Amino acid sequence: MKKLALSFIAGCISLGAVASNNPNISDADVSISLNGQHAIVVVRDWNLTTSDLASIKVLDKSNKTVYKETVSSEEQYAKRYNFSQMKPGKYTLVLGSKNGEVRKPFIVGLDGSVREDKSEVYQNFAPIVVQPRAERTSVQVTFKNVANAPLKLAVLNVKGKELYSEEVSGQQDYNKKINLKELKPGSYTIALYNADYSYYKNVNNY
Repeated sequence: MKKLALSFIAGCISLGAVASNNPNISDADVSISLNGQHAIVVVRDWNLTTSDLASIKVLDKSNKTVYKETVSSEEQYAKRYNFSQMKPGKYTLVLGSKNGEVRKPFIVGLDGSVREDKSEVYQNFAPIVVQPRAERTSVQVTFKNVANAPLKLAVLNVKGKELYSEEVSGQQDYNKKINLKELKPGSYTIALYNADYSYYKNVNNY
């Protein structure tokens, strides 16, 4: 477990006034809200008994624990975390106790932005990449970005080096011809991706 993997905003917000006399695992709540390019994760724990403890963990995409702490369950409270300095990728915030656990997936973007994991939005996402037979030095790319998060469109060479890129905002229609005339003849890859989704299409430049 790496030290300094997370940065924290000091202090807890007491929510003792709303503590439950008959707590249940379903009482737990986790929310993620953006604050500029950073995000604050507010964890509202559940009231168990004065002798019970609960755990707060952060797991990476391999389910490896990168952060863990044990907290008292005497009262409900909210604690703020700033995950923006973690490595880009997918993570899961886990609140656990003897009653069970609550999981909240989230994404740390390349720019340090933190948001909820919305990868299910792209389940039926189908970009269209067509190379016209009469013009093999261009590629027509058509899609609609179905999420609020931006997508990156790039042209890669066989070594994976990025030769061209642009950002496509969320909820935006995209229909553009990408010219390959300035590139050497050979194989290239059209890449469309963000932290939630990735799509690759091989094309040839003649």
